[in-house]
Amino acid sequence: MRQVSLLDVAPTISRVLGVELPDQDGRPIEEVMGWRCKNAILVIVDSLGYSLFRWLEPHLQNVQILAREGIVIEATAVADSTTPAIASILSGLLPEHHGIFSKEGAKESSILSLPEIANASGLKSAVIMDKNGAEVYKGLIDIIGEVAVT
Repeated sequence: MRQVSLLDVAPTISRVLGVELPDQDGRPIEEVMGWRCKNAILVIVDSLGYSLFRWLEPHLQNVQILAREGIVIEATAVADSTTPAIASILSGLLPEHHGIFSKEGAKESSILSLPEIANASGLKSAVIMDKNGAEVYKGLIDIIGEVAVT
């Protein structure tokens, strides 16, 4: 398998679900294109790299089930802080192209993320994230869950 980047996540999921990203710097991961599904779950855990995930995996029973039924792929980072990295994961764009470097920037951005695009295409979309992040999606997608960050 080729070296995969976090930029490749949104193009891959959009292709699998049959929705189109308007712009993208990443490219679909061809090795998973034969994977047939109607739903996609993307789990993003801040600062949880692939090696740490694999080390913790035996203790994460529900995540083990998702991983067994889906695909887990190691991907290289495109940013060294949370907000631009997540914006890249959800848009398929490099930080210098999406321009989202803060939560305020995410609220003001005209860049559409994968959950918004999927929702506009008639697919049910949900995000569960910290309160500030979840606020970005209010009125834009079907289900929003807020998690308390301590």
